[in-house]
Amino acid sequence: MKAEEALLERYVEEFLELANQLSCHDNASGACFQLGLDDETIRCDLPVCEYPLIELIDVVLYVNGSDFEVKEDYMSRRPAPSETCRVVLAYTMP
Repeated sequence: MKAEEALLERYVEEFLELANQLSCHDNASGACFQLGLDDETIRCDLPVCEYPLIELIDVVLYVNGSDFEVKEDYMSRRPAPSETCRVVLAYTMP
């Protein structure tokens, strides 16, 4: 794995940790995600307002050669409906 890929995956993981604590709309989260990408990262030209955050992050990971993707992790023991699902970074087998 290249150093740039590791940095991107670490950024995605940290971003998702913060995003899971907030109740922002996907549009706002997607815009914040793209603003936080460094200059070395290949961005995608997807209109942020038309794509869910998970798809946007997956596309950025893919075009940058990452073997990771974002998935929803359902947690059944959480009482509040907004806390029953969190988004996490997962390794995909090549």
